[in-house]
Amino acid sequence: MHGWHPRKVGHDELNLIKTLQRGRMYIASHPDFASPILLKLAFDDDDKPDMDHEVAVYQAVDGQGIAPAFYGHVLGNRGNSVGFITEYVSPTASATQRDYHGCLQALRSLHLYGISHGDAHIGNCLPRPGGTAVLVDFELAEFLSEDAPDAPAEYRRDLDIMQRFGVRYILKGETVIDRQIRGTNGP
Repeated sequence: MHGWHPRKVGHDELNLIKTLQRGRMYIASHPDFASPILLKLAFDDDDKPDMDHEVAVYQAVDGQGIAPAFYGHVLGNRGNSVGFITEYVSPTASATQRDYHGCLQALRSLHLYGISHGDAHIGNCLPRPGGTAVLVDFELAEFLSEDAPDAPAEYRRDLDIMQRFGVRYILKGETVIDRQIRGTNGP
């Protein structure tokens, strides 16, 4: 697995707090972190290419506020990379209360880095206090060059997926100029 981040944490150093997806995703704790962290694992060889791809997206947007903070790689018993840890962002608000403007801004920022999310629904966008949001679950993301003929279509596909899950927007060219959340007048 892609190991760009300098922090490496042994799997046995993590304390599992809550299972989010059995065998794959957990809320965990580690002595280096005051708050709970997210642990994502790929023990199965079939899952490792997707995990490696997701880690590459985290590397591309590291420190930009588009995704949760990437804290490091998780090593298995043989010293091989079996997953990663990130900041845990709690999904605290119900879907109608979320600040979807932050979701659209995070998606736009991802697009500015030449990356299409590929699965940009509201469940993969976690609002933060103050109106910002982060995106998660980058296994289907695509790196697109600016001159790729299909880049605008891929970006629009991300927006269309968001729309199917209740986020309404108005485009002027490729810029979101207005948005509305299904069942409300928007934020």
